[in-house]
Formats: sequence, C-alpha cells, structure tokens
Amino acid sequence: MKNHGKTVRKSSKRPLNLEKEMKIHRQTPSDLGQILDVSPQSVNGWLSGRKNISPTYLEKLEKIYGKSADYLLAESEHFTSAVDLFKNNVIALQPTSDKIAQNNYEKTIINSIKLEDIKPYLNSSDYRSLQQIYPDGKCYIWGVKDGKNLATKKQYDKLNVNDTVLFYQAGLFYSKASIAFLTTSTGLSLFLWEDGIYKNIYFVTKVEAFNLAIEQFNKFVYSREEKFPLMGFRVLDREKSLQLLLGLEIIEPEYILEDIHSSKNNLLEELLSLEEKESLNSNVTAQGRLEQSILRKLLFGNQKTANCACCKREFPVSYLVTAHIKKRKFASKNEKLDPNIVFPLCSFGCDTAFEKGDIFVEDGVFKLNQTVNTPYITTILQPFHNQPCYYCNDNTAKYFAWHKDFHLLKVPNK
Repeated sequence: MKNHGKTVRKSSKRPLNLEKEMKIHRQTPSDLGQILDVSPQSVNGWLSGRKNISPTYLEKLEKIYGKSADYLLAESEHFTSAVDLFKNNVIALQPTSDKIAQNNYEKTIINSIKLEDIKPYLNSSDYRSLQQIYPDGKCYIWGVKDGKNLATKKQYDKLNVNDTVLFYQAGLFYSKASIAFLTTSTGLSLFLWEDGIYKNIYFVTKVEAFNLAIEQFNKFVYSREEKFPLMGFRVLDREKSLQLLLGLEIIEPEYILEDIHSSKNNLLEELLSLEEKESLNSNVTAQGRLEQSILRKLLFGNQKTANCACCKREFPVSYLVTAHIKKRKFASKNEKLDPNIVFPLCSFGCDTAFEKGDIFVEDGVFKLNQTVNTPYITTILQPFHNQPCYYCNDNTAKYFAWHKDFHLLKVPNK
C-alpha cells in the first residue's frame, strides 16, 4: 500500500488524540499492541512521544479508528478534520452484473416485497421496526453472500443504518439507495431468492436512479480515469465515502453533518482551519459543499425548509445558498469567523443577482442597481425593489454597506 505522502513525526510531543481514541475504545497499550502485532513498549513509546509512528502503522491506525493520521498525531485534542464534522456514513458498492443478481434486483428492488409476506422470517421486534420504516407495507431488500474466507461478510459488517449503497452493472453505477435496516437470515434469503446463500440482508429506502460511469468513479476516488470494473461487493472507507457523498451530491450534506454542539464561532474556526489545511484531499468541490453544509446548519439548524431573504419564498434548505454579504475573498479572518456575514438566498436567481450586484441592500430594503444590463433582468428583479430585508440589522449593516459600495457605480473625484 502506498504511503500517500505521510511523514513520520519527529517530536517529543504526545499524540493526544491517539490516546483519546484508545480510551474511547477501552484499549490498553497491550490491547493495541496485539492488534498491530507490536510490543506494548512500542505503543507506550508512541504515546509518550519518545518514538515515531511509521507510515505503515499510521495507515493501520487510520483504519482502526476511522480517523485521519493528522488527527491522531495532533498535539491538541481540539484538532478537527473535515471527516470529523460528519457522521460515520459510508458508501457500499453493490455489483449486479450476473444474471442471478439482475433477476434478484428486479424481484426485490424494482418490485417491492410485501412486508406481511416476510413476517414469518422476522422476530416481532424487527417486524415492528420495519413497519415504521415502511408504513405502506412495501419494502425493498438486498442480500449478499459470506464470500470466500468470509471476505464479503466482513465488508457487510461495516454497514450501518443510513449508509448509502450504489448499484453497479456494465460499467455504470445506475441506482442508489439508503440502507434502513440490517439482519441476517438464511430463511428469508431462501424465501426471497430461492437460495439461502444471500443471508446477509439489508433493507433499503429512497431507491433512485443514478448515473456515474466507472471511469468517473475511478478518477474521483483513485485519481485514475480507467475503466477497471467493480468486481465484488465492498464498502469504501469513511474519507473516500465523504468525498463522493459531497463532491457528487449523492446526499444532501446537512443530513450527514454531525449535530452541532460547538458555539457558532468555534465551528467557524474549525471551518477556517479546514480551509487553510486544504482538507478533503484538496477537493475544492467537496470543500465548498462542506462549507455550505456547516453554514446552512448554523442558519437553519434542523429546519427542512426556510425562506429566501430576497424573494421571501419558502424552499427546502438544500435550495438555499448561504450567501456571503461581503465577498469571502475580501473578508478578513475575523469577518470570516462572524456568522452574521452570511444570509440565505435561493438558487433560483436571488443568489446570482446579489452576487453580481444587480440588487443590493440600502437603509434596510433591497434596491435594484441601475447598471442591470437587460430589460428581462430588470423585469424579473423589479418586484424586489424597495422590499424589506429582514436580515439587515446592527450586526450585518457594515457588510451590506460594503456590498453596496463594491457594486454601485460611482465616478471617482478628481
């Protein structure tokens, strides 16, 4: 396995987050040493800062704890990585290439199964849980084998509720779904697919069409635009999953963002730190979605819908942009850490109009800029002229003033 540019830390500083993760998992140096096949003395050397952790063991530690090497080696327990702001959602890759798999997909994914028909194969608790997941009594189900040396079963065991599965065939990831329930049942497998071999079962919801060529997938995940196919069921690690979830908009980011317990300022400091570190493997698209996710969470909390500040219409929050009143590239570090620098605008024109300066805010109301250059745009934006901006207050006034001065045409004094 490649090193991916990791370096060995030469320092007497203690890796506090590694120590923290060991406590969370109730592991002693002997326990971790046994897992890694090293002596307890070596682990104690790492924890005290006397010994460096080699790249090989760093990779193993990343897999054990699901955390980045930078996080584990951090000298402060308050270090935050992009991955740590999100829940532990991962992506499962499910091939359906052979005839049996194609038939099974049609039978239990395209065509729903009546929950009542599979009741004999479920205990009462599981049946009640599935009734809540599928109130209409129609469910969608898939199952995987144990595989040679339990290889597939080990992948299946990584799954949790709310993970995403991408179905693959003939060079294309063609549908996606959300995992809603997991169970193991030879009897259910035999009933559904006339073979007990698919006993590692997951129930899914939100089955939707998807369109991602294997070349695009390989380029995005492995930085290689090659057509090497998906050969078997597997689960991506957390960081690669997050890159796909954000970068390809497989799921709205705010649904997988961790609940915010930090203050707004602390969270924005974490966001700024991530930006400076060029996190998420310098994936600009994913980084931008991460920023929008955090800012939307700050503005809307757990609301599903909210109103655009300009047109006042109600939208799902995924259709609202947390627009920077003062352009981010011109903002100071302190201004970037001020949650008042953003306000919600819809992606149906209001955000673009404000970004380009076709509308601005003056004395608490929206104004139409006289430099708007086509009659059609004027017609579209005219209804917003002199309408109140409820986000204009003592905390935001300086940012709206900057925006107006930046976009309003002025003739300089001689």
